[in-house]
Amino acid sequence: MKPERIVLQHVSRPRFQLTATFAEEAGKTRLTWWLLFDSAEECAKIKPFAAEANKPGLDRLKPQLTNMTTTERPFVIPRGFDAPRELVWKAWTERDRLMPWWGSKGGRARWTGLPITWRRCKGNQAFH
Repeated sequence: MKPERIVLQHVSRPRFQLTATFAEEAGKTRLTWWLLFDSAEECAKIKPFAAEANKPGLDRLKPQLTNMTTTERPFVIPRGFDAPRELVWKAWTERDRLMPWWGSKGGRARWTGLPITWRRCKGNQAFH
């Protein structure tokens, strides 16, 4: 799978769908994103400061990218389980089986049902 696009739902206020695309241009990457709000009114509230508000995060991304190495191979952590495939699938897709084990210590997971959507929260920070 080529790393071309990420689509996510921002589920806390203001609610929106973010689509980020990644395009190679002369050995560099152009990152473009679009925010789709529930209403034009909600968009009008956010538009005046959205671009400026995102600059600090993107500024923090640059040094991270400088220190990272690239590879053509995907990053995979294999793990085997002594259980039938159907049971492992249920542990990932059924609420009552997933909630006891998913997430980091001190974090919490919220179930939204199928199709599977992950929302990881730790403290007051939400990762969608």
